[in-house]
Amino acid sequence: MESEDDWANASSLAGRSCTVGTTAPIKRRRVKGKQPIERHLSMLPGHEQCNLAFEAWRMLQCFQVPDIFFHILAIMNICGSFRNASDLDCVEWFCGQREITHAAQRAGFDAVGYDYDQDNQRQNMNTPIGMIVALQWARRLRKLLESLGWFGTVCSSWIFLCRGTSKRTVYRPLGDTNIFVVREGNRMTARSALLIAYLYSTGVTWCLEQPASSLMICFEPMKLVMTVAQQLGLPCLEATLCMGADDARNREAVNTL
Repeated sequence: MESEDDWANASSLAGRSCTVGTTAPIKRRRVKGKQPIERHLSMLPGHEQCNLAFEAWRMLQCFQVPDIFFHILAIMNICGSFRNASDLDCVEWFCGQREITHAAQRAGFDAVGYDYDQDNQRQNMNTPIGMIVALQWARRLRKLLESLGWFGTVCSSWIFLCRGTSKRTVYRPLGDTNIFVVREGNRMTARSALLIAYLYSTGVTWCLEQPASSLMICFEPMKLVMTVAQQLGLPCLEATLCMGADDARNREAVNTL
């Protein structure tokens, strides 16, 4: 994958055990020349510094999000450039034609769409500024099931048509990381999983839209989020929609989580 300090790559969320319960997980890390030491919770910004309820702060730790994520939330909270107001009802990430955004707006909701085609830097989740914008819009969603986060995360490297190139399988969803589009797809999906974990912690309803043949849900960051959600008793439902039944231009089956 990418460098170790990339706070939202796949390895940041994958490959770690999760401790779920009344106490937050305590990680151990090795200091050069010393025995492993415990990382105390006091090393992280507090929930008030992150502009989070205490329960949301603890839940993010259960999701094993990287430490730097808490520090970024704290910086965004105190920085005058970021609004802390909850003023959005719907955010559609990877919105394409903005169908969800337009439907929400027609119904009288405050909705925005996020897509590379609108701004290839600020709305590109694989760039640092694009990820910050995506997170800021997540922060602006109204909390406690009053809003919706919709993900149409790019599926091209995850579906059956690309299997010969991407080398993705159910047992090896990471694919051939020597291929640029596969690496970009992995990063994008890991960052989508990170945002889903944040939405779970703040009580926002979310939906991930993918073609029925997509292996995205098998990717380790997504699997970790779903596993922790199940352990915490959080809702996670899957529905299959046959687009042709509604005379849609795209007649494939689509899975939504």
